[in-house]
Amino acid sequence: MRGAFVVQYRDMTLQRPTTSQSLAASAVLIGVLGIASRVLGLLRDRALASAYGAGPVLDAYQAAFRIPDFAYNILGLAALSAAFLPTFVRLRSSDRERAMAFASRVFSVVACALAAVAAFGALAAGPLYRVLAPGFSPEQLALTTALGRVLFPATFFLGCSAVVGGILQAEQRFLAFAAAPIAYNAGIIVGVLALAPAMGPVGIALGVLLGAAAHLMLQWIAASRVGFRFRITFAWGDADVRATARRLLPRALALGASQVQLVVIAAIATTLTAGTLAAFAFAVNIQSVPIALVGVAFALAAFPRLAGAAAAGDGAAFQRHFSAAFRQVALLAFPATVGLLTLKAQGVRVLLGAGAFDWDDTVRTLDALEAFGYGLPFAMFIPLLTRSFYAFEDTRTPFIVSILADVIGIAVAWVLGHTLGARGLAFAIAAASAFQATVLLALLRARATEFDDRRILAAVGRFACAALAMGVVIQFVKPIVAAWTGTDTFVGIGLQGVLAAAVGLAAYFAVGILLRSEEITALARAFHRRVLRAVALPFGGADEARG
Repeated sequence: MRGAFVVQYRDMTLQRPTTSQSLAASAVLIGVLGIASRVLGLLRDRALASAYGAGPVLDAYQAAFRIPDFAYNILGLAALSAAFLPTFVRLRSSDRERAMAFASRVFSVVACALAAVAAFGALAAGPLYRVLAPGFSPEQLALTTALGRVLFPATFFLGCSAVVGGILQAEQRFLAFAAAPIAYNAGIIVGVLALAPAMGPVGIALGVLLGAAAHLMLQWIAASRVGFRFRITFAWGDADVRATARRLLPRALALGASQVQLVVIAAIATTLTAGTLAAFAFAVNIQSVPIALVGVAFALAAFPRLAGAAAAGDGAAFQRHFSAAFRQVALLAFPATVGLLTLKAQGVRVLLGAGAFDWDDTVRTLDALEAFGYGLPFAMFIPLLTRSFYAFEDTRTPFIVSILADVIGIAVAWVLGHTLGARGLAFAIAAASAFQATVLLALLRARATEFDDRRILAAVGRFACAALAMGVVIQFVKPIVAAWTGTDTFVGIGLQGVLAAAVGLAAYFAVGILLRSEEITALARAFHRRVLRAVALPFGGADEARG
């Protein structure tokens, strides 16, 4: 890929030399800010682990999150993106003022619905959590209820933020959109470090509330700069609002079903050994990093283009956008999976191993993380696959597939949870992800008028070979580094993980270049032009060497 991305600071507008470059630029912006958010999230988890360990207090905190998170996801970012964004993009293409008025009407409806949900949840927290946490002691249940009453209002701020975030996606203003989670995690860290020492665990929940408000405020400011003006209005008779509600329902039900899976798994975890739910949640947070930074980032960046191609009936453009996004996700999904499986122990000890987080907590968490790893590549493709259906304004198909995947996940969790603990619960999620991604891809291929099978399969085959080499190299390097650095200190275990990962990634890219992987070679060329101009690489001509 030639040419540089031109970024105008005033409004972060990207001038796009090619579709692939534009997609990559948007995904990189989302990814870079996502990295900052995820780093803060990992620091948050480290602070929680150090203070409480994987024990009863964090079990209560994680259980308290489940129902507010359930409520948010029903009307949250993914649901509103599926229902709101295609209509907003269509209206904006012909009448920008009408599109903004439509956004204001949707915001009014969502705000009203979420305010009612938050109020009901706070009032009914006691009975709700008695059902959710059947294995908790009365003391744990009381703490869970107190935390939940504080956490429910956060769903209001996050759900409203999803609407203005949809506007920013349509406008391709990804800066504030991707920075909002940083503000959210910063608020939680304030709660952990500043409020909890004085107020106890309830201070953590107040930090969540603070972060959710900051999440909305940051995106609201950015949306106002592109023309969004909120006026309270409930235009149920508006055809566009009603159409959005119809599309929202199946997606909300699909997300609700997915959240039911997590709620049921959390309920199972409360009947197991103390700390099982906390260890499971820590593993979820770690494995969600590559999903967010790669799978979600590329899906978000690709969605406006996929929706535009689908709306125009341009099968060739849809194929081109989908193929580019799928191959770029695969490029990073394979090394992420290998890295997680081979360096899980190093990652858990470095990220969480402090204070009250002891070796037993480490073993439970890394066991769950390993199980998640088997489903990680599938989970990384799901955001792109589901949004590909949303581009056709089809929310029903992902809903049905999600329901079937959730049934599989709950069944596996019920069987394996009581025998394998946190590992069994993670296996259940991995199995559900594998099923969901495979079925969605098969159905999308059947639906699309054109599909880039040969190019996608060739790319995936090369990535798989390169990833296998990466895994072998990491396993070979780990004991060599350990003999030099030792593994009984933070620095030693950290160096082992970093050096083994670096050598493994070098092997991944080297094998990919030898196999003439188009995507790996393009990435290496870009790195060569910008960083290693004087180093001759085994591809390209003299002009490539000059950059």
